[in-house]
Amino acid sequence: MDLLFALNYFPTRFADHRRPYACCHDRRPLLDLPLRAEDYDGVVFLYEKMGAQSFGARLRCI
Repeated sequence: MDLLFALNYFPTRFADHRRPYACCHDRRPLLDLPLRAEDYDGVVFLYEKMGAQSFGARLRCI
């Protein structure tokens, strides 16, 4: 994992740019949920409802 991190974030440190995988695969969706953009209208995060300060205080208590 350290090598993959270094290849992505510090590519100039490597003279040879080899792929970490033996072969390439076609991209395909792995997670396909039956949700539409309209399903998210009105969705808010909990901290938006409670206020950021009180939400942080609740997290420290958990």
